[in-house]
Order: sequence, then structure tokens, then C-alpha cells
Amino acid sequence: MMQSGQTMENMLLLPRTVVDKHRPQFLSMSWIHQDLSKTPVLAVDPIEKPGEPTDFHISEIGKTFCFLKWKKPDYDGGSRNLGYHVEKKPKEAEEWERLHKGAIKETHFMADRCIENQIYQFRVQTKNEGGESNWVTTAETLVKELLVEPEIKIKLDGTLVVKAGDSIPIECTLTGSSPMDVVWHKDNIAVSSEGIYVIKCERNKYSLHIKSLELTDAGVFLCKASNSVGTATFTTELKVINKPNFVKTIEPVSAAINDLLRLESQVDEDTGVTVTWTRDGKKVHQTPDLCQENGS
Repeated sequence: MMQSGQTMENMLLLPRTVVDKHRPQFLSMSWIHQDLSKTPVLAVDPIEKPGEPTDFHISEIGKTFCFLKWKKPDYDGGSRNLGYHVEKKPKEAEEWERLHKGAIKETHFMADRCIENQIYQFRVQTKNEGGESNWVTTAETLVKELLVEPEIKIKLDGTLVVKAGDSIPIECTLTGSSPMDVVWHKDNIAVSSEGIYVIKCERNKYSLHIKSLELTDAGVFLCKASNSVGTATFTTELKVINKPNFVKTIEPVSAAINDLLRLESQVDEDTGVTVTWTRDGKKVHQTPDLCQENGS
């Protein structure tokens, strides 16, 4: 009601929003008036409670921790100043425990200090100046270290060819849960770090170094990694080649003019050997009149 002496020029009518508690999806509107000649009025948008966090889940479980992740709510209540509360509760407990002081801004949280082999639930809610959202809760979760079986990644694949007298490392990278038992074999017989063999381990990189190779060191090498949940292996063949030697040399021969002349020789290696023929110190190239065959 307007009082005596007031005019519409110094009056401001403001809407007042009233939430119907019985039907919260409906708003009823009433009007209040403010005398502008007495008190200044600041009109602002109302801030409401935010929506619940979305996609709340446990992304990683360890021996005594759970790493929680979620996304921002679809509705921020009219405020970008969002925070979150995170709580946990053991299965047998009745009260929830707040896991931090105040509100956190991140959309992830490391819930540590859990007890191994105990079942927990976790929950998160959004807050802003308008209030707090409903809680979003995980299912009951057993906190226990998840064991991963071994996996081997090799640096060199296929057959390894090495000259006699040289050294070579056979290397691989292992992933999986500790403790890990790693054993090297040659032709199905376990080898140890002694003599020509040196076994090394640096973090998750394992290697077998073989020194001063001889022809008898050739064979099939195997790396076997095992833990409590599985086993992984890889094999590679090692070939050792020596300096080639002629086991059959060229013998003096004679032939008539225009007859075919055949010269023969033979080497004791056929892996990585290149044979070159020369005549009077000059390399002989294959022509219709000169034909070169393996070993001759």
C-alpha cells in the first residue's frame, strides 16, 4: 500500500520469489515495494543450489587408497564459484567422515589412509553460495591392491647375428606387479650372472649381456618373468658367425679357346658372407660370358 505523500517516482516495485515447499518445481510471485527516497536498492540475480556432480567413479584402487574422479554439475545454480565435499565410510560404520578441510576446487581426490581388505563407500557433493547439492555415492568397494600379470616388451626382435669375439646385450622391458621373478635360459637351461654372462636390472629394464662370443654360444635364449598372478616369456635366436675361411680353393685349370671355363671355391660360412671375384686385381662383373654361382 502507498502511504500518504509517496509518489510512483520515488517508489520501486521488486519481485520476491517464494518457493512452494509442497510443490518445489513451482514458484509463487508476490511484490514488495521499496522507498527509493530512503534506502538504495541493489538488484541481483538469485543464486540457487547447484546440481550434483556427474560421472563420479573410482579410477584407481591401491593397497591403501582410492583415487576418485568426477565432472562438474550440469547446473551451477547461477554461480561459477563451485566447491566440493568428499567423504568416506567403512562398511560397518554409521557416520560419514569428511576427508578434507573446507571445500576443494578440483574434480578429483586421493582418498588415502584406507585399510587394506576393508570395504568402503565414498560420496561427493557440490556447493556454492546458494547451498549444497545432494550427495552422489559410489557402490561398496573393496580396497585392495590390484595385481597385474607381467608383460614383456623387447628391444630387438627376431634373429640376432653377431660376429665371434663381439659382445651383445639381449634387452627387454617388464611391467607388472612386484615382486617379479626373472630368469634367463639358453636352450632351455637357466643361466646365471657368471662367466660370459652378466645379468642386469635397472628399474623395469632387464638385460642379459654376453661377452666375447664364440661359435658355441649360439642358441635360443629365453627370458621368463613371473609374479603371483601370471607369467610372460620371450625368445630370440642368437647366431654367431666367424671370419669366413675357404674350405675349397681355386685349382689351376686349362681350357681351349671358346670353351667354358669353370672355377670353383667354397667357404665355411653362409650367413652374411659376400663373395667377390677379381681378375688381375679388378672386380669381375657378371656378363653373358661370365656367370657367377653361389660357391663357384
